[in-house]
Amino acid sequence: MLRGATTVSALRWAIVAVAAVAPVLLWLSFISAPVFPYADLAVALSPLVPAGLVVRWKLDRRTAFRLLFGVAAAFALLAVVTGFGNGLTDERWSLPADGSLLWHGLNPYSTLHYVYSPQTGKLQNVEYMWEFPLTAVFAWPFADYAVPMLLCWIGMCWVLRSRFAGLFVATPFVALLAVNGFGDLAPLLLLSLAYSYSAKGWWAEYLAAGFKQFASAVAVVRRLLKRDWRGAAALTGFLIALCLPFFLWDPSAFTCEALTFQIPPGCPTQPFQPHGYAAWWGLFDINYALWVGWVVAMWPRGLLDVTRECAARMRRRHLHRSLR
Repeated sequence: MLRGATTVSALRWAIVAVAAVAPVLLWLSFISAPVFPYADLAVALSPLVPAGLVVRWKLDRRTAFRLLFGVAAAFALLAVVTGFGNGLTDERWSLPADGSLLWHGLNPYSTLHYVYSPQTGKLQNVEYMWEFPLTAVFAWPFADYAVPMLLCWIGMCWVLRSRFAGLFVATPFVALLAVNGFGDLAPLLLLSLAYSYSAKGWWAEYLAAGFKQFASAVAVVRRLLKRDWRGAAALTGFLIALCLPFFLWDPSAFTCEALTFQIPPGCPTQPFQPHGYAAWWGLFDINYALWVGWVVAMWPRGLLDVTRECAARMRRRHLHRSLR
């Protein structure tokens, strides 16, 4: 009996590890020809599977976190050493270049520039900056943005290690995005700090909102849902004060790049995208989809309660209509 229980336990731990790695490997195998339209969203939500299995099977959370983090760290090391899965974005070079432009008095929202990519061994032109201004300020000192993003990933794992979200972030998928230098890891770390240390983390929430539009949306919506009208207004005022100088610098460029994502047909043409390109197709792009998974992992019970309440309301409406 004891041997059988030990075998079952070992099998469950193996399934958790495989569930963390397999979706990423499958997604990388079909990255050039996705098998369905929302493959990026699917792989971004896939870390919820091993996390859910840990909860469902009542496995030890600390042991599960260490296992997932060890697997993810090994995966990240493999990507760094061999280049496997590395090269999903040019943000590791373009974001520091945006910071350099700002440091030299040029507008990153309207200045086309070239960066040298060690991956391709040549210069390549990059699009205008899309993020909020603090991204350029933070990225400026670094030559390779993958280095601070890896540190942000490690920091986020440490901050969330005792929460369900810790099982989500300590997975190969999130580690792979850090290795590639996606700039989303910095605001995610700040928001993780803000929401793990209650009122003491308000400064981290403000900083995160100044990095990326998704972070500002999460921060403002969360305050509105908590009916913290004053806090939502203060955060919105901070964002306006931060972005206003860049809007006044070049209203059209900032509106097109940071607010509407190239949707108006009068926006300037991106270097390698068609004129008037609307970026809303990328709502479920790989790093954008990460935000969806992170939100679900941070507040699983709240989102589940909201879903149940919405489903109950829809059933009541349907029943009311049928009785008419």
